Amino acid sequence: MRKLLLPLLLCLLLSLSACTQDPLAPMVYSGQPVDIPVPAVDTTAAGDLWAAGFLYGLFTGRSLDDAAHFGAVTSGEVVKVIGSEMDADTWEYIRKRIQYIICRCFD
Repeated sequence: MRKLLLPLLLCLLLSLSACTQDPLAPMVYSGQPVDIPVPAVDTTAAGDLWAAGFLYGLFTGRSLDDAAHFGAVTSGEVVKVIGSEMDADTWEYIRKRIQYIICRCFD
């Protein structure tokens, strides 16, 4: 857990483009900002969903690059709806996108 503390603290203090640089494993991150363009309707809960996706990736042992992508996928979907409630189809789409990031294959 101590190994995760420094990168997580950096993520809380720095912007998205800078936060995925892990000082404990500097070769893990590709160095490219995570940018998934979406038609934003409402930004309610975007930060919360980004954090949820990122922390899911971090605590399941994924690279910081993958964890940042998980956050981008989840937050990118919630901004497409008014409020923060997403339907079951959207959650299934998020699950598939995350699975694609994990295995680099889309079913």
